[in-house]
Amino acid sequence: LTVLNITPNNPNGLAGWYVIEPNFSLIRDATNLRSYYRWDSIAEILFTTIFNLGGIPNPSKISAGTLELNYWSEFSCGNETKQNQILYIDLVDPEIKNLVPANNSIVFNNAKPTIQALLDEVYHSNSGMNKGSVYMRLDGGSNLSINFIDQGIDAIVRHNPTTNLVEGIHNITIYAEDNAGRINRTTWFFTIRRSFKCEQAR
Repeated sequence: LTVLNITPNNPNGLAGWYVIEPNFSLIRDATNLRSYYRWDSIAEILFTTIFNLGGIPNPSKISAGTLELNYWSEFSCGNETKQNQILYIDLVDPEIKNLVPANNSIVFNNAKPTIQALLDEVYHSNSGMNKGSVYMRLDGGSNLSINFIDQGIDAIVRHNPTTNLVEGIHNITIYAEDNAGRINRTTWFFTIRRSFKCEQAR
């Protein structure tokens, strides 16, 4: 019977996810002729030495996500029954983008602007956002009340101020984790002005 060896032995992220690229090898019976492996349903690969995610069907190793690794050996009397292992691999931190108000923007005549951002898991098969981990802070203060709009494994996080923000520069910090334990923290700035003023040319 062929044995699959994975290094590290156990997932090193949360909820059964790997957050660094694992290495794989096949431990073979002394009587077998050759061993093979196959990612998902793509072509079989002859096992010769330790391998990693280089042969997965996705265009980039960092887009790994959920994968099925099939493996088996060939004996003089026929092929071993294929075995498989489901792997959960998330190699990319979530992104915080589509910032509202935009970074370094000026908000005119609106003291209660909607504040929001997209929490983007980048690849569709990554672990998904852990919404319980997310917080948003205004000017380094306490956590704000937030709402989520689900976008598949992504989410929009939003705060609607209930009181006027003072005129001047403000900053927003958002912290987020995905379900694999990968994190991101982003801070951006915007300015509140009561009205638009143009300087007259001299």
